[in-house]
Amino acid sequence: DAGATMLFTAGLASNAGTIAVNGGSIDNTGHALTNAPTGTIAVSGASTVSTGGLANLANFNILGADATVNGAVANNSQMLIETSTARFFGAVSNTGTLTSNHSNVFFLAGFTNTGTYVTDPNTTTTTDLINNDPGAVVAAAGDRFRVSNNVGGTTRNNTGWNTGAAILEYIAGADSAHSMELSGIDLGASHAGL
Repeated sequence: DAGATMLFTAGLASNAGTIAVNGGSIDNTGHALTNAPTGTIAVSGASTVSTGGLANLANFNILGADATVNGAVANNSQMLIETSTARFFGAVSNTGTLTSNHSNVFFLAGFTNTGTYVTDPNTTTTTDLINNDPGAVVAAAGDRFRVSNNVGGTTRNNTGWNTGAAILEYIAGADSAHSMELSGIDLGASHAGL
């Protein structure tokens, strides 16, 4: 319910059912939470999710929300952010599929992707945007990636990657210094290699 808080004083170690937060809060009192393969976490409205780290092995959905997520998030399955503003205050890693549509997403402690990050149209603001192999970003026209620190990683997934119509924008950060490091494939001394 709006304004209500689900407080797990001893911590909820695992969720195998459904946790629905609609305009309220879930507080796992600093304990880690695993969203098991049969679990769903559904967030809507002005809501807050606080854990000592969330491992998503199933479905984590933020739909029509103004959401705050406290604690690191490791998405190893499916995560959907739809028509929302979502602020992640812990580091976020993605080895599954993270889809964000018509949303403003803030990764305030960085985003590391080795899965697939799909956006359409979306604004993603992050400190660091790291894509490691086989990570891919699939973006559409109107997508904007705002980075206050660095863009990097080891991904060589040139067949899955598509950001041709998106905008990468460096914004002011802690030191206003930025680096961009991207892997490539050596196609030799020809026009194809340039």
